Amino acid sequence: MNINKKSLGALMAVGIVALCSCGSKVKWPALPIEEATPYFADAAKAQTIDTAFYEIKDAKGNMLGTILFSSPYSDGVKGFNGPTPLLIALDAEGRIKTVARGGRRAL
Repeated sequence: MNINKKSLGALMAVGIVALCSCGSKVKWPALPIEEATPYFADAAKAQTIDTAFYEIKDAKGNMLGTILFSSPYSDGVKGFNGPTPLLIALDAEGRIKTVARGGRRAL
C-alpha cells in the first residue's frame, strides 16, 4: 500500500478530530460561509458535521472540501507562547490544502 505524506497527514487530522469528538457534548454554531471562502472560492454552504468539523459545498451541493479546527480539542496543548489553535482545510479528496493559525477558534 502506497500512501503519500499529504494523504497520511489528512487521514491523521481527520482521525484525531473523530477520536476527540467521541462523547463530546459541546456543539459549535454553524460556520459562516465567509470564513470558508478564503479557502474555497466557490463555497456556498458549510455543513456542521461535528464540534469542529465542517463540510464545504458549492451552490449545487458538490463537495469542495472540509474545514477542521483544532480547538477546542487542543486547548490544553501549550505551544511556545500558549495555545496555538489551527484551521486545517482539506480538499475534496482529503488532502491538506491549507493549515492556518487561528480562525474563529483563536484565543
